[in-house]
Amino acid sequence: MGLLYGRETADGYEPSLWHRWFKPEVSGNTLNGLGETSVRRPTRIYHRQDFWHPWRMVQDMFYIRMVLSNFAAISFKYKSAVLDRQRPQPIGKKRTEASPGVWSKRVKDYAKAIGVDKVGIVEVRPEWIFEGDEITEKYAIILATRMDYEALSASVERQFSKTIYEVMSIYFQGHLKARQLANWLRKQGWDARGYGTPMGTPLNLVPAAQEAGIGTLGKHGSLISKEMGSLLRLAYVLTDMPMATDGPEDIGADEFCASCQRCTDQCPPKAITDRKQMVRGVERWYVDFDKCVPYFNEHGGCAICLAVCPWSQPGVSESLVQKMLRRKKAA
Repeated sequence: MGLLYGRETADGYEPSLWHRWFKPEVSGNTLNGLGETSVRRPTRIYHRQDFWHPWRMVQDMFYIRMVLSNFAAISFKYKSAVLDRQRPQPIGKKRTEASPGVWSKRVKDYAKAIGVDKVGIVEVRPEWIFEGDEITEKYAIILATRMDYEALSASVERQFSKTIYEVMSIYFQGHLKARQLANWLRKQGWDARGYGTPMGTPLNLVPAAQEAGIGTLGKHGSLISKEMGSLLRLAYVLTDMPMATDGPEDIGADEFCASCQRCTDQCPPKAITDRKQMVRGVERWYVDFDKCVPYFNEHGGCAICLAVCPWSQPGVSESLVQKMLRRKKAA
């Protein structure tokens, strides 16, 4: 065990000296609301923290690792920061009017034309907004972009630099697309703002994406889509343009995860459990933050759980959907 690297063991993962020194007294699971039975807004804990946040020094390990060993990947973070400083398209003086159903179709058609793989629209709920943030817009347009399976699978062989480069690249692509869509809406006379990377966004994306029909929450803590499995990253646009909204879609992944052991067995820090837990008033799959984060930080990323997920294998997810829905119908 060294200053910056821990070691894998049969029982999990022993973090580095850095994590042992700087791990705060308050658990990340506590900040996330593990065990809480009342619904509340999420607490900012990763990728965006106040300077004195208790987990700040632990998170900094991730950026140190990225700068030292994978600067090409971390450069996408700085490109996104530059993108955020660019002025958005001026709002058109003449507002284009259309019915909510027509706007929804136009938005989805435009998003797919610029390379978005899946689009969902949902009304923003207060419990999705991070504490300390504010969202005044009524709607969120959720954008999902597909990742490369081979790049993600490199993580299984502990070639994390290839995987995290793909992840950061797709986040940046999503950011570009979100900004492009937001500017298109602004041209139509409607205020809109687009977000891509998880750094600095006010909306907790996973529950919003579930409600928008993008995918179902998997045991590994990420979404499972019927088209892309777990090979996706999210971006979004906030706007008050009136649109027809989507709803959650049952693809049978929840039942599949209940009996599947792939991500549970392959997770090096043993952070994935076989039972759902109560988190901020919702019973759902939950990954142990305190176990996952040291491994994630010290290797500059991970994604092993997403790579080994059967739904992620090319050409498998849609057949799994049909199989699971037939099974549910017959039950």
